[in-house]
Amino acid sequence: MRLLRRLTAFVLVLLLQAGVPQISAMAAGYATLKMGDSGTEVTRMQTALITQDYLSDIADGKFGPKTFEAVKSFQRGNSLKIDGLAGNQTLTALYRVTGSSSNTAASTNGTLVYGNSGSAVLSMQVALTGLGYSTGGTDGKFGNKTLNAVTAFQRANRLTADGKAGTVTLTKLYALAGNAGSTEGSSSSGDSPATLSRTLRLNYTGSDVQLLQTKLIGLGYLQNVSGTYDQGTIAAVKAFQNRNNLTVDGIAGTKTFRALQSNSAVKAGGATDTVNAPGTYLTLRSGTSGEAVRTLQKQLASLDYKAEVTGSYDSHTIQAVKSFQSRNRLAVDGVAGIQTQTLVYSGNAVRYSAQSDTYSVPSVGQIKLMQWFYEVKPALRGKNSIYVHDPASGYGFTLHLYSLGNHADVEPKTAEDTAKMMAAFGGKASWTPKFVYVRLPGGEWTAATMHNVAHGGQSIADNDFNGQNCVHFLRDMDEVTRNDPDYGVTNQVALRNGWRNLTGKTVD
Repeated sequence: MRLLRRLTAFVLVLLLQAGVPQISAMAAGYATLKMGDSGTEVTRMQTALITQDYLSDIADGKFGPKTFEAVKSFQRGNSLKIDGLAGNQTLTALYRVTGSSSNTAASTNGTLVYGNSGSAVLSMQVALTGLGYSTGGTDGKFGNKTLNAVTAFQRANRLTADGKAGTVTLTKLYALAGNAGSTEGSSSSGDSPATLSRTLRLNYTGSDVQLLQTKLIGLGYLQNVSGTYDQGTIAAVKAFQNRNNLTVDGIAGTKTFRALQSNSAVKAGGATDTVNAPGTYLTLRSGTSGEAVRTLQKQLASLDYKAEVTGSYDSHTIQAVKSFQSRNRLAVDGVAGIQTQTLVYSGNAVRYSAQSDTYSVPSVGQIKLMQWFYEVKPALRGKNSIYVHDPASGYGFTLHLYSLGNHADVEPKTAEDTAKMMAAFGGKASWTPKFVYVRLPGGEWTAATMHNVAHGGQSIADNDFNGQNCVHFLRDMDEVTRNDPDYGVTNQVALRNGWRNLTGKTVD
């Protein structure tokens, strides 16, 4: 298949060189993209390169060294001039192969792909959002976030994870979305219990499997939500069926699922569920109020999450719910739906612990000033996160490493990390560099600067941070002036001022 795609692209190039009118007209208008460029056209090109396995990075809209090498690889594999410049011929061949040149509602075979727009894309986004896959909004535009959502859905349901929504993917999506109104984040205000749209058995995957597993956890039969109906889930279902006088076959059909939701469901220990919880779980979200909200707030507070018992689903409650969801590996949206409430009242929920993901505040003597290219960057290669402590506010948070160039592109690891980072900046997004301490994976602490403005792409969909931000480490001032004369210099000045204020030492 890869060879066929390459031959197709090669034929296209030959036709272009021969001056075939209709193809030349279609390809006209592609401006040359080169190293250092950024924007939506770069994102579009990167996505096409990722689809064809020439690029393994995230489509972040920045034409950097990895994208440059990916373009050269594509050119080499498609008999094009190998210069790393994405000109008219290169982009025409690339988009022809990947089907990315169309900006209509769907391609000719009914498959929705990156770059499409219209009502069909909107319907797909609504279905994905209903199943907990973030598309970054329902705007009818098949962009980078929708591509990530489609790929995640395909991967979770053991489909070909190519980011293209064809007949198989859409059929599966809409079949599962038919039950989305009863899952996490539902907009339904009814009190009917959730139902299964299919009988669940070995190797099934999807949001309905996750919901079943969540209920089994709540009753003490299972420990983790995997989204796959594996042998552990079968054993848990059999144990539940045995204690609740059902046919013991390990298959979750209508009778088993109804019993799981019943107030008389027998827990793994043998006793009925006596937790002081609502008999029926209504979806609770911002703006709702009443006894159900008050009960939820009491339960969150008993688990040490910072929820004030007011009976009103306010900003404090939203943050407490997000923190709970993050620590209990649920979709982090601040909405208390069936999955969240089932677990919060289960007796098996993870309690809040301020020390579970933080480090002791370092002393001034522990802080070093480590050089980015020779010390810090090598220490970060192959690692996935760093821990940041803001000495001014006292807040600490974990950042996921996104990419390593002239600085570290990062994003908060969880919604809770985002909340702490924003609090460190006074609750506002700011480009003004903040002097911070960074704990490297090896344990060393070094000084750095950072901002908290979301920009570019992202790889974590549920961290409440729509993009990435940057952490800057010590670099030679002459080198920065040559290669990064604007914001790079600003950060180096802020870093040197912070270091002088901390230690009294001046750095050239």
